[in-house]
Amino acid sequence: MKKMFTLFLSLSMIFFVSSMHSLASNTPTAPQLNLEVSQSIVKLSWNASSNAEGYVLYFAPYPDASYIGSIDIGNLTQVQFSVFNNHFSFYVAVRAQNSFGLSDFSNVDYFWLPGPSADITGVWDVQSMVNGEARKGVAYMFMSKNGVIKGDAKLMTLTGFPSITGTLMGNQFEIILKDESNSMVATGTLNSDGTEATGTFILPGLQNPVIWSGKKRSEIKELKANGTYTISEDNTLTMNFLASEFTEASQPSLTYKISSITNSTLTLLNEYDLENIWIREKGTSSDLIGTWKRFDGESMIKQTFTSDGEFEFVQYTYTVK
Repeated sequence: MKKMFTLFLSLSMIFFVSSMHSLASNTPTAPQLNLEVSQSIVKLSWNASSNAEGYVLYFAPYPDASYIGSIDIGNLTQVQFSVFNNHFSFYVAVRAQNSFGLSDFSNVDYFWLPGPSADITGVWDVQSMVNGEARKGVAYMFMSKNGVIKGDAKLMTLTGFPSITGTLMGNQFEIILKDESNSMVATGTLNSDGTEATGTFILPGLQNPVIWSGKKRSEIKELKANGTYTISEDNTLTMNFLASEFTEASQPSLTYKISSITNSTLTLLNEYDLENIWIREKGTSSDLIGTWKRFDGESMIKQTFTSDGEFEFVQYTYTVK
């Protein structure tokens, strides 16, 4: 009986070891991870693993790895995403998976996106040379503290008042300019104090990059005002100035029609039905409360509306250095 039990145990161990060997042989092989970073674009790719039915992406903050997160990304072998937040740094790794389990980890890599080297908010005079023709324009740009760029431009290259979106990471930036029918990407490098830039862009219909340069205007004057505001049932915004450096009148007022309010933009119509488009700087809800800003000629204007019916108004005037 003892011999039979010993034989049974031996056979069981052989079966167990054989099963484990079979399980291990069917587990996917570890992938090889490749990481590429270009401006605000992060691209992760890896080779297809043997026996893989899918992949899991692992990530952890760099450099402290205070936590480890994971995302099941199906059978993809590459992912690409845009980062709109500087100081964004992570370790990344990948494991293959199937019904038998997970592979070993791939090689572990990390990416680090630096914060902006300067605040480029302001008015920029830009110029380029296209087919022997000198072209000039003005860019009105706002930048958040994490390097996200928004604004508008007046250019000979694009029609109308094209929008500007992009990011600044370190002293390198990439912006997209878009009008109603065309768009173009411009890249550039800031100088040490963030007042001059050079770079390239590609025009719609042309293959060769165009070299451009720009210079930031300096801020020379700041005018302030404050007062109270009301919004009527027909969305008429009336701003009553209690103190103003713009006029000697004791209580001037401005009236606008609110055309639209979103989380990011405010559109006001003046008495001539001309649009004034404001970009939200502070505040998150889709109402008037918060701080809004826009460029008007050579000036940048900020308006802050509070929940108790008061506002502050600041105008900054710029000139060429």
